[in-house]
Amino acid sequence: MVPLNCDTPIIDSKAEEPGTTEPTEEELIAYFYEGTNLRHPSSIGSKAEQSEDEESEDDDEESMDWKSEDEESEGWKSEVEESEDEKSMDGKSYGECKYCLKVDKHPTQLCSYRYQVPKNAIVGDSCVVACLVCGCLFRDSCCADCGLSIGYAILKDCTICGNQEEHLNHECPEREEKRKDCSFTYDPYTGSFSVKIRPSK
Repeated sequence: MVPLNCDTPIIDSKAEEPGTTEPTEEELIAYFYEGTNLRHPSSIGSKAEQSEDEESEDDDEESMDWKSEDEESEGWKSEVEESEDEKSMDGKSYGECKYCLKVDKHPTQLCSYRYQVPKNAIVGDSCVVACLVCGCLFRDSCCADCGLSIGYAILKDCTICGNQEEHLNHECPEREEKRKDCSFTYDPYTGSFSVKIRPSK
């Protein structure tokens, strides 16, 4: 065994990091007041100035609160706007909901059926139920593809003719005329295609 000399550097030792200096009291105070709404003690003037500043800050906060409440209420109003046939003149009647068919309970836009339809529930003629799991349409009371009965209601919307709440794309009369000679068949409930093999002419 070889004795180590005190001057011999040890190879495996980590290099010493330079020591960090402790923050001064002024730095600590500045750091504390920086992250809060409190005022630094050196910036506080007379009590009159302080009370005026507090009142102006309160006024600013109240005006900001009113602005945010107004924006929220305008957003809610635009979302809940009903058509003329849904809401009567007195403002208390919502008419029949297009999803759940309940009368005067809620506006159509706020119906819970838009997010989940209860099992074996009846929905309106202007909407269909789609599966929450796979997205396929319901056939009878369950999904045509996976067989589950967890779904949400959507209003019918045809992108071919532009009619809303009447029929979907696969039910459109304009589409039926165009696909008379088509050899492809489409199952709208599952989204699958099949091909008819025709004899060559």
